[in-house]
Amino acid sequence: MIIQNYNETNVEGSKHTRCKSIFISNKFGEDPTAIFTEEEIHILSEADGDSFIKNKGSISVTISDMEATIEDPETGEVISYGQLYRFLAIDYLKAAHARDLADAKKKEELLLLETKRLILEELNVTHYTGDTFGVEEIKDKSIEELANILVDRRVDFILSEVEDPEGKIPRDYAVNFVTNNFADFSDSRFVEIFYDTFVAEKEEYEPEEEASKE
Repeated sequence: MIIQNYNETNVEGSKHTRCKSIFISNKFGEDPTAIFTEEEIHILSEADGDSFIKNKGSISVTISDMEATIEDPETGEVISYGQLYRFLAIDYLKAAHARDLADAKKKEELLLLETKRLILEELNVTHYTGDTFGVEEIKDKSIEELANILVDRRVDFILSEVEDPEGKIPRDYAVNFVTNNFADFSDSRFVEIFYDTFVAEKEEYEPEEEASKE
C-alpha cells in the first residue's frame, strides 16, 4: 500500500551556524579554555517564520598566552586575551558581590522575622495584661519598638507580682532592671531576684527622695 504525503510541497530556505553557548574552564593551575557549542538554524520560510534547530558539535580554544590578541575583522579593534580575561573576572566579581549582598539581606530579613516572632510569642503569653498582638500588627514595627513594648509588659507583670503595698518601687527602677537583665527574664526566680536587688539597693533611692523633699 502506498501512503501519499499529504500536502507535500517543495520549500526553499536557508541555514546558518551560530554559537549558542560559551563555557570557560578556569581550573586552578591550568590554562583557561573556552568551549564554544554550536547549533545550526534552518529557516524554511522567511515569510512564515518556519524554522528548526539542529545541535552541532563544539570547538575548544586553550588560552596559553594572555598577550595574544584577537582582532575584530570589521572594526579592526584589537584586544588581548589578558584584557578579555580581566573583564570577565571583573564581571564575575560584580555578580558574586551582588549575590553575597542578596544572601546577607535575606539572612538579615529571616533573623528579623524570627526575632519578631519570638517577641510576639512572649507578648501574647497569658500572664501579661493588655491587648494581644497579631502578626499584621507587628510586621511594620521595628525591633526597638517591640522591645520597648515587651519591657513595659514585663515591668507591669513584675510590679503586679511583687508585694509592694506602699508603692515604694519606682517604675523607672523596674524598667532599668528589666532592660539591663533582659536575657535573664526566663529565670523562674526573676521576680524574686528583682525584689531582693531592690531591697539591697533601696537605700540609694531613699536618700534621693529625702533630698528632693527638702
